Amino acid sequence: YGQCKALADKYAEEECCILPQWLPPTAWYFGGSVDLDLFNCTEDVNYLKDIELNICLDICHFLMCLAAKRVEDSDWDNLLGLTRHMHIADAIGIDGEGIQIGKGEERNLQYIKHALLENSCMKVLEVWQGHLEDYSGFHQAIKSTIDVFENK
Repeated sequence: YGQCKALADKYAEEECCILPQWLPPTAWYFGGSVDLDLFNCTEDVNYLKDIELNICLDICHFLMCLAAKRVEDSDWDNLLGLTRHMHIADAIGIDGEGIQIGKGEERNLQYIKHALLENSCMKVLEVWQGHLEDYSGFHQAIKSTIDVFENK
């Protein structure tokens, strides 16, 4: 984390923003899954806050960490305070990422809604395979996001 902070600070002087991404408890790669223990637990939240290292917060990764009991509800506000870029998607369980907004676990919408409405950073819809079938997944994600806004 210290090396990430040093690198981010070095490039910030050149007006370049390097943001490590909040990670899931289990990551899927071509060929299988890997359990991770970096950028994904309460201790990491506290350390990132202490060294003031900003991040890219992937909402579905946070939601999976919450399901895996690697983070607590109280970590949410601390992470939002460090967030300068955000990936938005829903999640199911500890490894179901990139789900359409509103199709994940019921409690997730409160986090997604809060992220959309309370943080002014750049946000990217990151629904899994949203680009397929003439971008139908991304079109649905936009509609779902609008629904979240309209149901304040």
